[in-house]
Formats: sequence, C-alpha cells, structure tokens
Amino acid sequence: VHIRNHPLVWNGDGIDLDASRYVTIADCRIESADDAITLRACSKGLRRPRDMAYVTVQNCFIRTFECNAIRIGVGDHDIHDAAFSNIVVEDSRTAVMIGNGYAHMKHPGEVRGTGVRNIRFDNMWSHTREFCLILAQFSGGATTENVAFSDIGGTADRKSRLWGNAKFPFRNITFRNVDFDHGIEAVNVSGLSVDGGSLKELDMDPDARRKLSDDITNYRNMTW
Repeated sequence: VHIRNHPLVWNGDGIDLDASRYVTIADCRIESADDAITLRACSKGLRRPRDMAYVTVQNCFIRTFECNAIRIGVGDHDIHDAAFSNIVVEDSRTAVMIGNGYAHMKHPGEVRGTGVRNIRFDNMWSHTREFCLILAQFSGGATTENVAFSDIGGTADRKSRLWGNAKFPFRNITFRNVDFDHGIEAVNVSGLSVDGGSLKELDMDPDARRKLSDDITNYRNMTW
C-alpha cells in the first residue's frame, strides 16, 4: 500500500489501528502530515472494552513531515505485544513516540490512560529531529514497560527523551546497538539499559532532574 497525504492537511494520519488484534502491516510506503502508523486502545463505542495487541509492522518506508512516524498511545486500555522491524523513517519530527496519556485530557491524572508493554523495534534507519520520545504525559496510573530497541541507526537533531512519572515510573527500557549523535534524557525510569552503539544516557544536573521530575509528576509545564 502507498499512502500519500498532503503535507499541509491536519489530522492526515496514515494508518491508525484501534482496539484491534492480530494485525500485520507490511511493505508500505506512507507519507503524511500527521502520525503515519498509530496504535490506539480506545474502547468508547465498543460493546466490550479490548486491548490493542499482537501487531507486526515490517518493511515500511515512512515520512511524516511534522509529526510521529510511529505513535503508540491514546485510549483507556492497554497496548501490548507489538514488533516493528526493517523500517526506514525520513524527514519526520519523531521516529517513535509512546504516550500514556492524551495531551488534550481536560483533567490530567484523573484518567488512568494507556498502558504500554512488550514492544520491540529492530533494524531501523531513521533521519528525524528526535529519534525517541516516551512520555507519561497526563496519565493517572498507566505506564510503559518492557520496550526494546536494537540495531538502529541514523541521524537526529536533538536528544531522545524518556519522561516517566515518579509515582509510576517506566520499567525495563532497553537500547542495544543504537547509533545516534545525541543521547537520552531519562527521568523516572527503572531498569534502563543502554548497551553498545553510540547512543548514551545523558548526565543531568540533580536540581534540573528533580524539577523536571516534579513537573512531570504534577502535570506542570508539559510542553514537549
């Protein structure tokens, strides 16, 4: 499948998967102004709530211009057991974005949000402004755990960010043989592993780390 949306059209997503299971996306070229491939878990409108699970995405070229090549998040249930491999990302803001809460929640923290677990990214090539952005955002308890990146390279204009909530930190995030010029800023992450490759965890000033953690945990200054 070749999807090409006009770069000036808002909400022009490529492929959005919502509360689905056993899905494969393969051999696609996606060019969009908004998120190119999205995994969501919105149960509103369904007779029975259901997770988003068991997804394979492989052999794809993605260009998103001003948004996320791969976005995982949005909804009130969980997203789990997904594998992304052999993917090239060009001219995009962010290659991989994972969010546990939706940015436009009216009452941050009052809704659990979207739990994300057991996600793998392998054999990717990415040229973006930011490679990876994982955010607790405005969730009220949902978190991200068991996410692995391996054998990935390319260029990025700025650091990657893992911004967890101190009350429910991210768990077991792994980077193996990942090569980018800029490092990773990690806050409230338990079990972060960075092994091989040029990507490294950045040192942070303790006061700056505490302030950022406090802002994330209390839903302040969350412009990203």
